[in-house]
Order: sequence, then structure tokens, then C-alpha cells
Amino acid sequence: MFRRGPLLALASLLVIVGCDDAQNPSAPPVELPSARISDGRHAGGNDDFFFLPPVLPNPQGSPNYDAGAFNGKLGPTVSVCLLGGNPNTNSSVECALGTDNKPILVASFSSTDVKLGTEQYHVNWHTDDSDLKLDQFYRLQVFVGSVRLGFADIDPVSSGKDLKNANTGEVIPLVDGRTLPVKFRIENGALCTNKSDCAEFKVTAAGGTFVTNTANAGVRFAPGALPEGVSEITLTIERVRVADNRCHGEQSDRLWREYEGCYQITSDPDLRRFGGLQDPNPSDGIPPAIVGACVEVSRADPLFRYLQPYKSHPGEPLQRLVGADAPFITCDGFNTTSVEPANPVLRFALAGLRDVGGGFARVFGVRTLHAIDLGLGGELGPGMAFSRFSWGIGLEGETAGDNQQTGFGLQTPEPLSVHLTTIHFH
Repeated sequence: MFRRGPLLALASLLVIVGCDDAQNPSAPPVELPSARISDGRHAGGNDDFFFLPPVLPNPQGSPNYDAGAFNGKLGPTVSVCLLGGNPNTNSSVECALGTDNKPILVASFSSTDVKLGTEQYHVNWHTDDSDLKLDQFYRLQVFVGSVRLGFADIDPVSSGKDLKNANTGEVIPLVDGRTLPVKFRIENGALCTNKSDCAEFKVTAAGGTFVTNTANAGVRFAPGALPEGVSEITLTIERVRVADNRCHGEQSDRLWREYEGCYQITSDPDLRRFGGLQDPNPSDGIPPAIVGACVEVSRADPLFRYLQPYKSHPGEPLQRLVGADAPFITCDGFNTTSVEPANPVLRFALAGLRDVGGGFARVFGVRTLHAIDLGLGGELGPGMAFSRFSWGIGLEGETAGDNQQTGFGLQTPEPLSVHLTTIHFH
């Protein structure tokens, strides 16, 4: 419980210090002044986060507001920290740090404290439970996981029973003269870079199925899959637009051919810190999680049976996953691009083979394929965590003699001799 401050008998009014354009929802974003407000109406703020009345006026009509995009599947938290100085004179001031090198908080609300309402999240801050000082400044902040979506700087004053905007004088009333209802809106894509194919969720120990807004990718968690000590995570799934199908960067050179889609899946906190996913019931044969993603190869294609799901993470080797059904995704409208092998030597060799007709052109030719019509995926076993996922055919196995099948499933239609001479890459 927070200490009840003696000055709050006098300080029943807080002042929100912010930008002039906060009073005009339709105004374009402007540069932030020293005492700051950061949300979707202000330059530098998150386009998909908005404070709501009584903290700030209604954002409807502002350029970034999307009436149909509210995301009620998250677990936001709210805190109020002591600022390390006066934000009116120091535009770079941040939360003051305590002896433990952590921000000094005067109020803190967990994801269970923050309630979901109609097109909004809300929590009541009882200001008399916080030890506010009239000569200090504070910052009201909203987080999802470790990501701060927005904030507003505030200044306690000694008289009155309302909140006022310092620039306009607009009254922002406290409930019973001491409670500030903190209301805000989070829209889809607040944590994503590629907002056209992404999703963000709160995942708990209960597990469940979570898919992107296109339903082209998703994750299914078994109950109890989160590691011990982790009660919930923020899961983000988004498609990565990659050139030449190189989803895994340099690691893609280990694949003979790579296919879209490529998806970046992250958890906050990163489960690697806790030993990865766990399997509470090893005997049931159900993996802790299954990642599903559409792929640009149809079941009728001869290469389909050689497809494997792969994952990679910075500092970790490319890893092939055990294949699994993922009926929770659909591939309607999945966009495809031209297929190129990931390995640079093979890309160079195939550039010449494109001019050769017959069997080589049919087997090796670069073409645009079609997404499968059923969901496929890969298993995440105990100890594994999230990372980047895609589909490919690995550079594995050996072949000897004529008309032999390689490890990645191609059969040469006639005796083949390949000679590589000098190759220059620029």
C-alpha cells in the first residue's frame, strides 16, 4: 500500500501538462513541448495508443484514430513515477531512479488491476494513496509488457478539486476530489511494424490459440506451457517482408530453397530467460506449442513433401522443427512472391539454368507458386522459445551415380555434371 501524503489534504488538484493540439483531436501531430504527452495525437507518440477523457479529450477524428481497430486482447499495466526534474525546463527528463537503480514509483497497477471496458481500458488512481509533493513532477505511464505505449507528465497543485490542462485550463474532474480515472485505448498494431499482417495478445497459463488479423499465421499453446514463474506473456506475431525469401539472413544459406511466409514471433518477457516452454504432460504427446504459417507451395507441387518448418534467432543456429498440423490458420488471400534458393551459389547457378529448357527448367525454374489450402506448422518442444519462422528445403544428404535422389528430394532427369569456376560476388 502506498503512503498517504500529508500535503494531499491541500493538494486535491493535479495538472496535466501537455500540448495545445491535445485539445483539438483533428489537428495534425506537432512537436512535443518540454512538459510532454505521448500518444497517437502527438509527434513521436505511438500511432495506436490514445489517452481518453478525463486525462485527455476524445481522440475520435484525429488522423491516427481507427474506430474499428480496438485491441481488447492485451494485458496493459499503468504506473506513476517520480520525474528526475522539471519537464518544463528539461525536455529529456525521465523517471528518477532509486537505490536499486529502478524507477521510483508512487503508484503501480498490474494487468489484473486494469479493467477492460467498451473500446477502452481503465483503472482508478486514488491519488491520496500516493505520497505526492507539490514541488515535484510525475509521469503517468501505460505499458504492454516492457513496451511503454504512452505517458503524460503531471504537476500537483495546492488548491481546487479538479484536474486542469496547463495550456488551456480545461477542467479534468477528479472523482470525489481524490480519484483520477485513467482511461486509454490501444488499437491493433501498437506493437507491430508490419500492421497489415500481425497480432498482439496476452497469453496466460491457460494456453489457447492466437492468430494474426489475416489468419495466415498463429500459435497454439497447450495449457501449462508457460515456464514456471511466468504467469503471462505478451505475444506478438507479424509477417516479415524479406527480399529473395531470405527469412533467416545468413542462416538462409543452409537452405537449398526457402519459401514465404516468414513470421517474427516474440514473447515479452523472452522465454529464454526462464528456460523456454515447458511440457506439463509429456505422456499426452501434445507439444507445448505449435506455430502455424501459410506457405507458397501447393500440395500438388512435387517439392511439397520435402518442405520443413525452420526457426532462427540471433546467436543461435538454424533449427528444423518437427512438422505439425495447424488447422487454426487459413490461407485465403495469402500473397506470394517469386521463389529463389537461399544459397548464393545455387542462386548463381540457377540463373544460368533458367535459359535451359526441358527437365531442368521444370525442376529448377523460378516461378510463382500458390499457398496451400490447409494449415501446416511446426512443433515447439520443451526448452524452446520464439523467434523467426519460415518454410524451406534443407541442403542435406548426398547423391552418387545417375538418376539418384538427393537429400532434398530432387531427381536429376539425366546424368548431370556441374563445374564451378571463378565466381565473383559484389
